[in-house]
Amino acid sequence: MEPLLLAEYHAVRNATLAGRFGSWQTLLRDLRKTARCDRTVVRFPNASSYLFSTGDCFWAVDPMYALGPCPEAELEAVADGLRDFAFVVLTHCHGDHLQIPLLQRLGRNGRTRLVIPASIARQFDKLAGKPFQDVTVLEAGASASLGHVTLTCHPGYHDEPGTAGYPSGAFLATLPDGLTLFFPGDVRDYSLPLPGGLPPVDFEFGHIWLGRGNAHEADFPLADACSRFLLQARPGVVFLTHLREVSRDPDSMWLPRHAARVRTLLAEQAPGTVVSIPSPGDVVALSKPFAPDRFADWPAQEQRGFLDHLGVSIRLDEWRPALDTAIRDRVPVLELSGRPPTAGDGALLVTALADWRAVGGRVLSAHLADILPDPERVAHFQATCRQFLDLGVDRVTQHVPRCSVAEYAADPEHIVNQFAEALNPLIRVGVAIGIENLHMKPHTPPDDRRPYGFTPDECRSFVEDLRRRTGYRGIGLHFDIGHAASNYPFTEPYPIEVWLTAGGRLINGVHLHQCGEPPSRADDYPEGHFHISGRTGGYPDLAPLYAAWEAGSLRAPIFLEVRKGPERGPFPSLARLRAGTEA
Repeated sequence: MEPLLLAEYHAVRNATLAGRFGSWQTLLRDLRKTARCDRTVVRFPNASSYLFSTGDCFWAVDPMYALGPCPEAELEAVADGLRDFAFVVLTHCHGDHLQIPLLQRLGRNGRTRLVIPASIARQFDKLAGKPFQDVTVLEAGASASLGHVTLTCHPGYHDEPGTAGYPSGAFLATLPDGLTLFFPGDVRDYSLPLPGGLPPVDFEFGHIWLGRGNAHEADFPLADACSRFLLQARPGVVFLTHLREVSRDPDSMWLPRHAARVRTLLAEQAPGTVVSIPSPGDVVALSKPFAPDRFADWPAQEQRGFLDHLGVSIRLDEWRPALDTAIRDRVPVLELSGRPPTAGDGALLVTALADWRAVGGRVLSAHLADILPDPERVAHFQATCRQFLDLGVDRVTQHVPRCSVAEYAADPEHIVNQFAEALNPLIRVGVAIGIENLHMKPHTPPDDRRPYGFTPDECRSFVEDLRRRTGYRGIGLHFDIGHAASNYPFTEPYPIEVWLTAGGRLINGVHLHQCGEPPSRADDYPEGHFHISGRTGGYPDLAPLYAAWEAGSLRAPIFLEVRKGPERGPFPSLARLRAGTEA
């Protein structure tokens, strides 16, 4: 094998093993954060295991953590994370799909049912015994309803021509919203037909296999057969998986570049089919129309352009470790939140910020305190502005006026003048100012007694009034996505895409964070400032943000403002949003 290909194999294998427990741990920890009451969500922890939530029902297909020995504590943690799963489906008994110690632990919890095809029942009993109290064995063509998911078993495709064959099963899952998922499992004979009467499939989970011992070669004659086999199901979306399988040798490990070959053929043969190549740790909501990971398909230059605008918000009461990480990770945009340090600590911060600039730091922002109608407070506010100017800030974030809708309507000129005076030190030196939207809370009155600045019209109107009063065009809208998503009764009439359209090029900054859990009902107020689960997972959905960037209507620094939940900081979220690039 060529040295470069061998080096690629070892790099991928080592990285996959190093990140294995982290992927499982994060996905299982965030199960309820990423679940949606109105749809099914799939999580991809590894090569060919799938973790689903359909509403509040959790289920899995071929959950396998490790083939061979692994740390006992990791195995226990994975089993504990799966304890509330209603059922698991097993397609066949190969070790990269069946981990007996894990299933034995699941079987002992007394809550999880096992679903297997009748074709593997005898083999499974011989290998694993009877670890589950509740087992559903399905003959080919038979169905069972579990947790509002209907599973139909079909013959598997693991019988490789010229061999004795290997027992397996395929499954069709029909969801409560009518969507269908098809799991052919491992396929070794692409000439086999799909079951008669199979409906058009919404989502197909296709396992890449292009031959034996030829992963290092340049040509793959089976790629066309693989593509045509998958298209028999008339899928709307195909997920190409079973990549980075660490138990395989260098000549047998399939990688994203192999999947890309099949994706090209699928695009030629069925241009209307969406093809996704997920990575370990990805979280994807299944819906029609399907919202793919836009970023993953962007050209490298466009990805770099987006990431050059993506950074973090850090608290000044703990700036040292956070800024060290920002320097190490070459974070290009940075927001400082809180009171600036003074004396010796302030000098150290100036030095650290110079080091940050030296490694590519481009935009430094400050999140300012509220402007209140008190002359002494205004003087203190302006003094703080001057401290941030001494630190070299390029822009600031400022909340909308802390007044009611009625108070603003009664005397808008007074409030605008108050802001113009307070912000004057920044305006004089040309620092950009972003006015940030706020949001409703459970006991906020919905009439004109509520605070001002909860709708796009109010925020845009205030920004334009302030621009007219000051004559300064550097004032814009700082859009907080999490605030807009927890804003009943304004969430539905003003979803994120409406905010982005209404703000347009007036948006000069973005705060990015997600909620601890999605709303359980329309009038819910999920708590924000939690970590980002990924480009395609969690609430709120980030698809509108990427769509606006792709359309060219959004070009502004984006700050991850994460301060709650298990991570309590922005850097793991930044790593997830950077995943799949060299940034």
